[in-house]
Amino acid sequence: MSPNSSPGTLFFTTAVGGLLLAGLGLYGLYRPPVPTTDPAAVAAVEVRLARPTGDETEPGQLQKKARVTATDPEIVRLLLAALAQGRQVPDDRCPSTGSITIRRRDGVRETIDIGCGYQPAFYEYRYLGRVYRMPRDLFLNALRALGLDEVRVLPL
Repeated sequence: MSPNSSPGTLFFTTAVGGLLLAGLGLYGLYRPPVPTTDPAAVAAVEVRLARPTGDETEPGQLQKKARVTATDPEIVRLLLAALAQGRQVPDDRCPSTGSITIRRRDGVRETIDIGCGYQPAFYEYRYLGRVYRMPRDLFLNALRALGLDEVRVLPL
């Protein structure tokens, strides 16, 4: 202890430092997981759309079954940019209508379930048990660049 510091100052400094370290540790433990959004780390993306079953006849509820893989860096960038805009929201139990698999250059695969959600301005995705909303127009533009233009946009 230096001659100018009191035991109270030392205790306060130690307590504040300990709380900061604990806070950083908890943030690292509980922060929302996000998929890879760095195009340089991605070798390819694969989008799978499921054909809905049932009485979906309304425009916007139809969707063709499809499976498309893209390695073009520009298309990968468009899709990752849409995912990067995702913000975590409460789970509204909207069903999945497809999936995106991100194949990273290091061999890791990340799978994301997608669904149209109930908010007209957003599309939703589920990653590691959490739900995120991203701007619908940005996401649909990325799917169009993949050649997917019949995509479900309305919930049942």
